[in-house]
Amino acid sequence: MLSLLSIIALLATFYYGSFAVKFIRNYFIARKTGFRIICIPWDVSSPVWMVLSPLARDLFERHLPTWAWERVSFALNAHEMWTKRKSYCKLGDGSYMLVTCGPIEICSSDPEVVYELLRRPRDFNQQDISNLVLSFFGTNLVTSDGDQWAKQRKLVASIINERVSKVVFEESHRQAGFMADELATTEKGQRGVESIESLKKIAVNVLSRAGYGMPQEWTEQTTKQNEDSDLQLDFVTCVKATIENLVLSALSRSSLLLTVPSWFPGAPRLHLIGHALHEFPIHARARIDEERAILSSPTTDHTQRNSILSQLVKNSDSASVSTDNKKSAGLTEQEILGNLWVFTAAGFDTTANALQFAIILLAAHPSLQEWLYGEVLSVLGPRPPATTDEAPPETPDYATIFPRALRTQAFMMEVLRLYPPILHNVKCNKTGTTQEIKTSRATYRIPPGASVYPDFPSLQTNPQVWRDLNLSAESRTEKEDGKVEGREVEETLQDAIEQTKDEYAFRPGRWIVNGEDGKQSLFKPPPGSFVAFSAGPRVCPGQKMAQVEFVGVVMTLLRRFRVEANRKVVDDVKGKREETDEEVRVRLVGICQDVLQQLTIVMRRMGEVDLRWVERT
Repeated sequence: MLSLLSIIALLATFYYGSFAVKFIRNYFIARKTGFRIICIPWDVSSPVWMVLSPLARDLFERHLPTWAWERVSFALNAHEMWTKRKSYCKLGDGSYMLVTCGPIEICSSDPEVVYELLRRPRDFNQQDISNLVLSFFGTNLVTSDGDQWAKQRKLVASIINERVSKVVFEESHRQAGFMADELATTEKGQRGVESIESLKKIAVNVLSRAGYGMPQEWTEQTTKQNEDSDLQLDFVTCVKATIENLVLSALSRSSLLLTVPSWFPGAPRLHLIGHALHEFPIHARARIDEERAILSSPTTDHTQRNSILSQLVKNSDSASVSTDNKKSAGLTEQEILGNLWVFTAAGFDTTANALQFAIILLAAHPSLQEWLYGEVLSVLGPRPPATTDEAPPETPDYATIFPRALRTQAFMMEVLRLYPPILHNVKCNKTGTTQEIKTSRATYRIPPGASVYPDFPSLQTNPQVWRDLNLSAESRTEKEDGKVEGREVEETLQDAIEQTKDEYAFRPGRWIVNGEDGKQSLFKPPPGSFVAFSAGPRVCPGQKMAQVEFVGVVMTLLRRFRVEANRKVVDDVKGKREETDEEVRVRLVGICQDVLQQLTIVMRRMGEVDLRWVERT
C-alpha cells in the first residue's frame, strides 16, 4: 500500500512532469518554425502569473540579476512599452518565439510578418478571450469570422459615413465646450488629475449621441429609471457602467453580481454593474424598436437620422428586404445589439485613452501647444468674446474644418505611434494546420494553436521608417505609394537601449508631408509599420470617428486654454527650488511610459499627474 505522502509525491510528479513534457514539446516545435527562440520555463499565460507578475514587476527589476531580469521581462505585462526594440536588436531578428510550459506565443516587430498576419483574417483569427469580452451582447464585426464576418463587414463598414462623422465632430465640440466651462469656473481646472478624468465623460457623451441618438448634457442626470418602469437604471447609466467595467462585465453574470451581499466590499458598484448588464439589452432593444418605427414612418426625413443605431437598423432592414425569397442578408437583432456594443466599448476606451495621453503630453511640450494653437487660429479663428444673451454657441462646420486640421491630426497619430491604446493585437492560427508566412528575408511556419503578437511599440519606432522622417526634405521623401525612400538607417543595440534617437522622440511634425505643389498632407506609413488602427481587411471601422472626435475635442480646448503642469518643489545642493521645464517634461513622459495593459494601456502613476488650465486672454 502506498502511503499518503507517497501518493501526494506521485501526484505532484505527474502534475509538474506534465509541464516539463509540454515545455520540451514546445521547444521541438519551435525549432521548425524559423523563429529565434526564447525559453521561459513556466506558463506565462496562466491566470496566477498574469495577476501577480504586474504586482511583482518592481521587485523583479530591483532584485534580480540583469540577465535574469531581461529574461523575465519577456513575460511581463506591457514589456513592449519599455523594451521597445532592445530585445529584437539583441536577437538580431525582428521576431521570436517564447518556449514555455503553456501555449505557443510568437512576438514580431517585422512589418512584413505583421502585414501578412493582418491581411489573412481567415488564417489568423481573433483570440478567444478577446471575442468573449467583446461579444457578450451578441456577435459583431470584430468577433465574427468567415462568411459571418464578410456579411457583417459589408453592412457595418458602410454605416460610418460622413453624416455620422459630422455628428461626432459637432458633439465633440459641444461636450469639450462644456468641459471648458467647468475648467474655467471650478477647482478642477487648477490642480490635480480630475480634468484628465473628465475626458472619459466627453467620450461617453459623444458615443451616446453618435451611437444611440441620445444627446447628453454635462451635468449628471439621475441614474434611476422613471417610476412607471421596473428597471433600475436609465440607458446611458447602463452604457457607462458596463464600458467602465468591461472585463468584469464580460466575465460575470448579472444574476451573480446582484446576489452579492450588501456588506461585501464594493457591493454597491457590483450591484450597479449587475443591473446594467441585465438592463442594457432591454433598453437597447427598445431603442432599436423605436428607431425602426421612426424609420418606417412616411413622414421621417431619413437624412436626419444619423446615429450608428439608426444606420444599423436602416441598412440591415433594407438588406433584408432586398433578398426577396432568399435567406435574409440583414443583421439579426442580436447582431445589431452586438455591433452597437462593440462600437460603444471599443470607441470609448480607445478614444478616451488617446485623449488622456494627449493632454499630458501637451503639458510636457509647451512649444507643441503653440504650434497647434497656430492651426486653431488659422482654422477656427480666435474664440469669440463671451456674451450675456442666451444665443446658442457656435457650431463649427465639420466639412470645412476637419480636412484643414492637419497639425491636430498629426498630433493624434504621433500619440498613437508612441502610446498605442493596445500594445499588441493577438492573432491565432485556428486552422488546424501550419501556416507559412514568407518575407523578403525568411519563411516562417506558424504552428496550429499558436498566438502571434504584433509588437506595436517596436513596429512604430522602426528607424528605417521613422528616424528623421520629414525632418529634412533632402534626406527623406515620401512617395504616393507610402514607401519611404532615402538613405539606409543603421540601428545599433546602443540606440535601442538609450532610446534617444529621433524615432523615440515625440514629434508630430514627422507626419506632415510638404508636396511639390506646396500642399501639405499626412504621411502614409508603409504596410505593417503603423498598426494602431490595425491593417488589412480588419482595419478598425471606427478609425475616422476616433480621428474626428480627437480633433474636435483638442481644438476646442486649446482654443480657450493652455494646459500646464503644476511644478513640484525639488531639493538640490542650493536648497529647494521648482522643477525646470526639462524636469517637468521628463517626469510627465515617464508617467506616460509607465503603463499596464488592461483592455487598453493605463498609466500606473496617473494619480501623480497635476495639471492646471490657463485661460487665454
